[in-house]
Amino acid sequence: MTFGLKKSVFKFSTVVALGLGLVACGDSGDGITTGDYKPASETQTSIPDGATGHFGDIVYGSKDAPVEVIEYASLTCPHCATFESTTFKQLKEKYIDTGKIRFIYRNFVMNAPDLQASVFMRCMDEDFAKKSKKILFERQRTWLSGDPANGLAAEARRMGIPRTRMDKCLANKDMQLHLAEMKDISIKEYDLNATPTLIVEGGKVEVPTFENLEKAIEAVLK
Repeated sequence: MTFGLKKSVFKFSTVVALGLGLVACGDSGDGITTGDYKPASETQTSIPDGATGHFGDIVYGSKDAPVEVIEYASLTCPHCATFESTTFKQLKEKYIDTGKIRFIYRNFVMNAPDLQASVFMRCMDEDFAKKSKKILFERQRTWLSGDPANGLAAEARRMGIPRTRMDKCLANKDMQLHLAEMKDISIKEYDLNATPTLIVEGGKVEVPTFENLEKAIEAVLK
């Protein structure tokens, strides 16, 4: 069983997964910051009236920070999990916590388990989204092994989320459609072809190592 969701939810999941088949999880290019892409303020997703959960950007750092960094990532992508535990941690210590960058996280849903995890991650407020994102990346291999649906349910229990709340959360069609729109915008506006993808002040960092991101950030700060 997969959380008792209606068949329509899984049909939607399959459509999303098929639509993202061209996108890879991994590094590409030579690390050079390229392109002239729109800032986050011009690539927002719509939020339906009366919607529940955390819609839109997940933001770290001061709104007054001089540099904007956008990350698109998949909760089922191993490279994204590595980025979270290494590079993001370094960025947080050196740039986010010191007020130098405003870091924006956006989901890029790649498959059905990713859709379920992303909807769950955004089930409550922004603080819960940050907490659950961190846990789902840290324990990615565990909850994705075997049946991902049961694995995600186990992670929810570890976070104190009862089964009934989990079922209700995953059935949030508004959030599913919102995540699909977020994916569409990333392809249209940022030419996204791999995860994680990082945009520093409108320029794409093709290989988002800490060294390459540091180089791009420092170039803006000068």
